Amino acid sequence: MGFQLSLRPPDDDHPYGHGIGVVLVKTVMSRTIEKLGKMVNSRALEGGAWHHRSDAITTGAAAGDTTIALIGGPGWEWLTIMRLFSPVASSSSMVF
Repeated sequence: MGFQLSLRPPDDDHPYGHGIGVVLVKTVMSRTIEKLGKMVNSRALEGGAWHHRSDAITTGAAAGDTTIALIGGPGWEWLTIMRLFSPVASSSSMVF
């Protein structure tokens, strides 16, 4: 569902795409699967929840970077989320 939403082309209401919708869908999926995993005591489902959570985080970071680039223009690339936090994100993804 989130992937299908992200494939929609930009339109008048979403001139830069539908990434924020994907973040919301992935967050809801993560929370739902996490609750189900705890209910049935399944570490596999809980791990799947973390997968969706990490997708939501990286998609949100990409959307934030796009916003910074569009609003700030040239010279603002030092402030992008992925540039500032990539070492942290890379390290934390290894933990999970």
